[in-house]
Amino acid sequence: MPAGVNLDVVRDHNAALVLSLVRRSGELSRVQVAERTGLTGQAISKIIARLLAEGLVHEARREVNGRGKPRTMLRLVGPARHALGAHIDRDELRLVLVELTGEVVASRARTYERTPLEPATAVAMLGDMVAEMVAEHSPAEITGLGIGLPGPLDHASGTVLGATHLPGWDKVPLAELAAERTGLPVLVDKDTNTAILAENWDRGDTLNDAALVYVGTGIGAGLLLGGRVHRGARTNAGEFGHTTLSVDGPLCACGRRGCVEALCGPATIGGGPRSADEAAVWTPEAGARFTAICTAARDGDPDAARELAGAARLLGVAAADLVALLDIDVVLLGGRALRDCSEIYLREVARALHEQEGESVVVALAGLDPDQVAAGAARLVLGRTHYAMQ
Repeated sequence: MPAGVNLDVVRDHNAALVLSLVRRSGELSRVQVAERTGLTGQAISKIIARLLAEGLVHEARREVNGRGKPRTMLRLVGPARHALGAHIDRDELRLVLVELTGEVVASRARTYERTPLEPATAVAMLGDMVAEMVAEHSPAEITGLGIGLPGPLDHASGTVLGATHLPGWDKVPLAELAAERTGLPVLVDKDTNTAILAENWDRGDTLNDAALVYVGTGIGAGLLLGGRVHRGARTNAGEFGHTTLSVDGPLCACGRRGCVEALCGPATIGGGPRSADEAAVWTPEAGARFTAICTAARDGDPDAARELAGAARLLGVAAADLVALLDIDVVLLGGRALRDCSEIYLREVARALHEQEGESVVVALAGLDPDQVAAGAARLVLGRTHYAMQ
């Protein structure tokens, strides 16, 4: 945890630092806040008074600690602030409303009538869903809207740059369009980044060097390096699904050959043989086929289980390269595609990765909540506005 500083010019930073500590701990006393930040008692008193006045924290129970004066514990006031988060996927749009704590208090999803969805249609649908949710729940101050979706994209400007499997989504100023439609400040990030942000939030920000291998309508990876989401120089780090496993492999939808996604992505499962120049493109039908094979494997079909295990082992080999390259010590498996076959993927990915990188690397399931990307997008907004996160 970074130490605070006693300068008036950084009072907002110090207030965010205090809020972050209370969020992670659930509740803290003033003494505990001072101990963990290194700020003076006077500075802490001013910050807490300001947070109380703004209604962001409240004084909860009193804790008796020895013979001294009972300590008053501080907690966040969840309903004091809200943020919205959206997940624009290739076949559906999900929207959540979260409180200051990051807890999801409302969610909804809408399946597209036809795919692929054009940007203008997506923005209109998102605007309607935001208006409906706000009207239904009448939340207190909404600090902004976060959007997670497949990349590549420019996180700084909120521009989508040729998202894979999303025809027509090239040089789309999504943040600007969504802000115009909703009237809210908008942040745009890759779905894999918001997924790992949500996962780390739920774990109390305890992950440090980790990857979340996300298997949804495609394959990607959210990266945490040094406890921070790693986006890279062009904000497109984590295009894991489009790293090459076989230079002479099958054509990928991105235009390359032998990509991870082309070899073991959900769209490749159950599709039968393809010509060398035929890319496996995700469609709702491909998604339904993958789900059916997962169900068959879970019900004991050996052929289905064998096909999934082979794909999972290839994914594990690719994940081992990621571990070797970045020296991460935690690999998490997440994404909607794994909800029905998580045990097979966990077993086979762990086996393949441990064979190459040893048992010291933790391989585990991430949360498989379908709202994870949207929740992470909303928490990204809260992180920027209240918690001094990147």
